[in-house]
Amino acid sequence: MEVDGNAVASLWLDGRLDEIITYNEFDAITTYLLWLRVALFGGFVSPPDYEAEQLLLKEYLKEESAKPERKHLIKYLEEWDRVSVTPDFSPK
Repeated sequence: MEVDGNAVASLWLDGRLDEIITYNEFDAITTYLLWLRVALFGGFVSPPDYEAEQLLLKEYLKEESAKPERKHLIKYLEEWDRVSVTPDFSPK
């Protein structure tokens, strides 16, 4: 969120490994959520399962972010809440 892939080499050279780890974690979480959405659109995951999986991930991130060494996950959760749009799966 504050770092993009282009900055990783400079972070490495500056010895800022924690920031690289945070970037990679955020990227992996986002990739998983994107995959989950594609699976939903492709019909491989049902809407209730999609919502349940997101809740499971969010709960996991909340538990992890309570650990002092994992506080950076709070930023991810805050951004997730800020940009979240709950899809309406009810029939029209």
